Amino acid sequence: METNAAAMPRPAALGLSILSAVLVLIALTDAFAEPDLWGYLNFGRMFFNEPGFPCRDFLAYTPTHPDWVFHEWLTGVVLYRLWEATGPAGIQVLKYILGCLTAFLLFLASRRRGAALKHSLYFFLAGGAFFSWAFPAFRALCFTYFFFALFIFVLETARINENFRRLWILPLIMALWANLHGGFPAGLGLIGLYAAGRFWEGRRYSSYLKVLAVCILATLINPYGLGLWTAIAGHLAEPQAGVREWVSVPGAWVHFGPSYDLLIFLACVGFALGMLVLYGFQDKVFTLIFLTTAFLGMVHHRHMPFLVLAAGAYGPFLFQEVCCGEKRKTKVRTCAILFVLLFALVMAACNIKYFVLKTPIVINGGNPLALNTPAQPYAPGTDALFYPVHAVDYLETAGFSGNILPYATWGGYVSWRLYPRCKVAMDLRFETVYPKKVRDEYFRFLQAGAGWRDFLVRHPHDIVLIYRGGALHKSMSREPGWREIYKDENTVIFSKEGG
Repeated sequence: METNAAAMPRPAALGLSILSAVLVLIALTDAFAEPDLWGYLNFGRMFFNEPGFPCRDFLAYTPTHPDWVFHEWLTGVVLYRLWEATGPAGIQVLKYILGCLTAFLLFLASRRRGAALKHSLYFFLAGGAFFSWAFPAFRALCFTYFFFALFIFVLETARINENFRRLWILPLIMALWANLHGGFPAGLGLIGLYAAGRFWEGRRYSSYLKVLAVCILATLINPYGLGLWTAIAGHLAEPQAGVREWVSVPGAWVHFGPSYDLLIFLACVGFALGMLVLYGFQDKVFTLIFLTTAFLGMVHHRHMPFLVLAAGAYGPFLFQEVCCGEKRKTKVRTCAILFVLLFALVMAACNIKYFVLKTPIVINGGNPLALNTPAQPYAPGTDALFYPVHAVDYLETAGFSGNILPYATWGGYVSWRLYPRCKVAMDLRFETVYPKKVRDEYFRFLQAGAGWRDFLVRHPHDIVLIYRGGALHKSMSREPGWREIYKDENTVIFSKEGG
């Protein structure tokens, strides 16, 4: 708790709290319908409208795995019910609730560790753009980030109070987490790291191991049993090449260029490492969590948020101890302040970039409770950020029924609009549904390079729906047996002759 001398004046504390909350809400505001959303809704529709549990693929006509393990199945069930009851607004409200609760749990965990109010809130002022990156639109990952923050709060509360009975709520949370998203191993990892940190400190750790064992058993309470673990292990062992979120940080920097999320992550690495070194690695638990999350984030782009979440919970107290502790030497405090200034400057730059680039999109998006499916890319070359709305309207109006080969980004949307009359060749479920050979053929087709026809001739496509312009459009225009039947500003449809 803060002493009277350290406490902020009440008006300043209230103003800082309100400003932090506003920044988080602005960062969370995004009305774009994430492409994964259609996969959740497609599963939910089948779950409620077809007999039995959907354990085999029903959307594709290309070869698929014999069993479909959808580790986000409960997310699909929840979102479909929300969509049916409230439309897009319910899904958006759920995202805002999860994002705000995640921020609040990080704040509470920081305060539990003894950080002053102002230091706990500085994280949101400097790194508010993080929530734009972690919660840009609804994905099942939103549940994982929320549960990760919740686990930190519960684990930290038990550690500080030495009341380990509170840990037994974690298996109940884990059973829910394992059915909402496949990121649940992050929670198991947290418990293991707390146990290892306690062991390093020479303190009691057996309670953590007992809870960890029960949490592992709790993950088996799902429709797939051990198959869930097998599927996730395969998913991690064989990530889809070329997908940004599975690229390493150096790879993302080289292939996609610097971006505010990479800068946030690298700034957090520098900040946390600097604080730990200057603090003499006295915080064994955070040392282990930092090393683990930094490594995972460096290896895979999609794991970067875990370090930022951890920094929000543990960083403020470290900063307070190193920079503001009365017993620290002046030299140490000066070095620490330089580290924090560097961190703050990078964070400020990221926030400015976020507001400059994203605010017009948020404003033009209109209703923050809507889920937009824009028919135009917001910038040239960003075909992943728009949908073939008019092309699908054309197919729907024409009463088309058959097999459609779309961009994978559009596959779920096409299925949501046209299933069961139409099936798709590929969507974003990639390695969870499609064998590697099929995926490799598909990506060669998209690149219109050597062997691009393999995917075109080996599967019974009736329609090809692709981005207008580029190498693939030119190749399809010259391909015998296919004719262009529709074209708008951004998309083009080819139909097999005689079809």
